[in-house]
Amino acid sequence: MKKIGQVVNIDNNNAFIRVPRASSCGDNCQSCSSGCSEDGHIIKVKNNKYNLGEFVEITARAKNVVLYSILAYGLPLTIMIFTIVYIIYFLQLSETLGGLLGLSSLFGSHFIMKAIDKYLLNDTIIIEDIRKI
Repeated sequence: MKKIGQVVNIDNNNAFIRVPRASSCGDNCQSCSSGCSEDGHIIKVKNNKYNLGEFVEITARAKNVVLYSILAYGLPLTIMIFTIVYIIYFLQLSETLGGLLGLSSLFGSHFIMKAIDKYLLNDTIIIEDIRKI
């Protein structure tokens, strides 16, 4: 998977590269009414050869991108389902309470994902190569 990004900031030994987000409307956001933003995602990498405003091609490991996506979407859903099943079937509480606690577990899984993302995962796991264009 390859993306084109632009170096938008250089700070100390780090370069910040803006990579456009993939959206359902493709490259023509004006024709779409989904309300997505065109800002993109900022990636922080070690700056040893990049200049401000320069365009770079980022190659990502497709396998890791897919696994990261499965983790990002699957873990919160799994936590919610297990919470609902545990509340209703094992604790024998009402379905309403199970549903409410299941939805609140989605909020809790946000913090779990944030911790996983901060301590275990980083851009170097996903990015394979960055080269100047």
